[in-house]
Amino acid sequence: MYLVLSHKVNESTKDLSKGQTKPTQSRINLGSQVASGSQQISSAHSNQTLDSGPTSGEKSEPSIVSQQPTTQASPPLTTQEEESLQVDTASNKQPSTSTFTVKSKSKIEYEGWCTAWEKQPHGIPVADLVWVKDDIERGMYGPVQTYKDGLGAYKKRRILKSDRMWFYPPECPGSVRGAPPSPYSFFRGRLFFWRPVGVWKYSFRCPNSECPGRGKGVSLYRSGYHLTVRQICDVSGWYSMLTEVLCCGPCLKAWRSGKKGERGKIGRYIAWDNAILRQMSDAHQSMFPAVLTVQRGVDKNVIRLLRDRTEGNTMVKVWRQVQESHCEAYLAKKDMYTLLLHSLTRPGGITKALGQVFKPPPKRREMPSPRLLRHAFLLHEAENIQDYRSQILSTFGTVLKMDSTKKVVKKLSGTGRGTAEWFTSVGNEHSQVLTFVLTCEESAEKLKGMAQGLMDRFKAASQPVPSLMYVDRDCCRAHGVSSVENLYKPWVDGGMILRLDIWHWIHRFGMAIRTESHPKYELFMSALSGAILAYNKDDLDLLISAVKAGNEKKFRNVSQEEMLRRYISKETLKHYVRRVTLGAQETFRMVDLAIEELKGPSGLDENGIALFKTPEAIDGVWTAQQKHLECIQDPPGMVMYKVVKVSTLNGVDLPYYKTYRGSNSLEGFHKHLPNMIPGPHCAARPYQVYLISGIARWNADRLAETVWGKKGRNNRVYSSPLLHRINTRCKELFGEDQVDEENYIVPAVSSTELLGLEYLFEQSTNDEYLPQLLDQDAPTEEQELADEEEDETVDDGYTSDREDTSTSVVNTNPSHVVSGNNGTFRSIL
Repeated sequence: MYLVLSHKVNESTKDLSKGQTKPTQSRINLGSQVASGSQQISSAHSNQTLDSGPTSGEKSEPSIVSQQPTTQASPPLTTQEEESLQVDTASNKQPSTSTFTVKSKSKIEYEGWCTAWEKQPHGIPVADLVWVKDDIERGMYGPVQTYKDGLGAYKKRRILKSDRMWFYPPECPGSVRGAPPSPYSFFRGRLFFWRPVGVWKYSFRCPNSECPGRGKGVSLYRSGYHLTVRQICDVSGWYSMLTEVLCCGPCLKAWRSGKKGERGKIGRYIAWDNAILRQMSDAHQSMFPAVLTVQRGVDKNVIRLLRDRTEGNTMVKVWRQVQESHCEAYLAKKDMYTLLLHSLTRPGGITKALGQVFKPPPKRREMPSPRLLRHAFLLHEAENIQDYRSQILSTFGTVLKMDSTKKVVKKLSGTGRGTAEWFTSVGNEHSQVLTFVLTCEESAEKLKGMAQGLMDRFKAASQPVPSLMYVDRDCCRAHGVSSVENLYKPWVDGGMILRLDIWHWIHRFGMAIRTESHPKYELFMSALSGAILAYNKDDLDLLISAVKAGNEKKFRNVSQEEMLRRYISKETLKHYVRRVTLGAQETFRMVDLAIEELKGPSGLDENGIALFKTPEAIDGVWTAQQKHLECIQDPPGMVMYKVVKVSTLNGVDLPYYKTYRGSNSLEGFHKHLPNMIPGPHCAARPYQVYLISGIARWNADRLAETVWGKKGRNNRVYSSPLLHRINTRCKELFGEDQVDEENYIVPAVSSTELLGLEYLFEQSTNDEYLPQLLDQDAPTEEQELADEEEDETVDDGYTSDREDTSTSVVNTNPSHVVSGNNGTFRSIL
């Protein structure tokens, strides 16, 4: 198909004898390749004059004559002839060909320019049209070139720059030079022209599975430019995005030759379609700057602000931050514009005397809704789900902890609401999460699949059987084999020991307590903790000597007990002094002594109210908990601490310890978990994406802290493939010492375990769950620019893990601290 364009070519030929100038008018037929803006013109950037004139059986090719850049600008924007390319990859309707508009009065043609880009409000903003077209240095087009077509007519044309995709506007003026400044000079924005074929010469295959050219090495070729202009929301403003159209020759040929109603796909694709982007390397894909939605787009810099799943980091909060940045940037430009105009209105000035009316600045573009930001974030994170899964399923451990919580399950809404009751997870000694599932009940039957998958993972990776597992219940064999032992029977047979978490054991005494606000409650909790654990004497002496070294004169006559009570905090003791269990018999004696003491007058407050509900109530609880005394002791000979770093206090080096004991680290994770799901409620598919991405980031942070000095990584990046590629290439190119992340571990396990809602839905429906299907969460066109949503409930933040098992700070009374024969200090009544 050819497009007929009419031109008036003024070729001045002076007749010396008659002294006349003869205008020549010609009608030129150009091929669709020229009309579509493709670079089929030979030597478009050459400075040589080529011979013109078509040979027999060939199409005429234009010749180019070099010309120095001209200052002549394109004509002003008026009513023009519009011929547009309508690209619809979802329909079988053949699109028309993309053209650049040629007016009878125009002297310059713009390669590939679509008049639809000028339409407002969905085109390129008016403030950017002039510099995008006419600015030789910053705009899309190079200098004016003159060429001679096949009929010998001279024409002027500007070619698209083929060395860049980003185009940046001129800076706004800071002073008045001559005429009053235009408001558009202050409100310009960037432009991104996505042209992987036009700029990078990237080769793409046809995404059509039924393409006639499949397997024949046929590549897509450039076929004009898409009419749509996407407006992309950035952190502090907006920018426009254009793209090229790619065409498959065999598909297009088959479409044209097919019968109406039986035609397949047309064979044209927009370069920003996922089917095209996914063919590129990961490095090239990362150069695409935005996540596109139905009508607009969100820059990846905004997406990164939404990733951090900490307290209060909701979508509405990020939306407000971005809106504030937009407003500040807009008002700063408006401030400069009005300042310069105001300087022209001084009394006695010419502008004041003439009474000139200034143009107001353009209105600020409205922010997209928080729901649109959330949808863009989910689309982007869904692309990384497989990477996040592999990171989680490549996590192992020696000391495991299993616990359940309900709080995060309450946020599940939509079709998944009411289907789950418990969130159960298994962690390791580094506070990482090995697996997590949602179940309708906390029973051995429902958790059997999770346990079996975890054991299969260890076996497939040739990992040793864990030596210890902490649980909150079902730890003893008082009535036969416990349910947890049945769940992990191969591991128990292989030597794994089950232990009850000390904090959970102490918390059970609360059933006999009248109220936690009782004055003697903290004393009782402290006594229980001191009956189980004691401080290591060597560590305690070293810490006291370090504190005294800060002021030897002041602490010269201060006793050790006084130092503990007045000058050493509980937090300091937790990190620098190890603790050991005293044994079942000693624990029994001290707990029994504390209970008997507080059942009498020592357990009354100033109003004579007892700490315990009744003596029978506390005796019943104590009798029931005596069977767990062996379960809360440390396994013989097992090291329960790790030195993370060495701190220096007053010139004394102190080891900084982290304990493996108990499930407190998993409790801390459960407190942080609700923050991973922004807002008070969430549908099932986004819920799954939030969980997997949030837990993968949690694990990466915990892994970095396990390295000596807590310096496990140089870059805060959570993309495993990215780190692996960079490490591999740097090692090959620059040597071993140039590896960017020396502590990076490649995910080595490809497991079929189910995580989160996958596990729940598989048990209830036996259907495969696909978290990547997020289309139903997409906002409608009206919702994309909706007003600010109602503020979301902020969940309780994460608090630091408690190594101590008491529910409150222990007031170390000197009269209760005595030296033991095994080199420990212990707390007694």
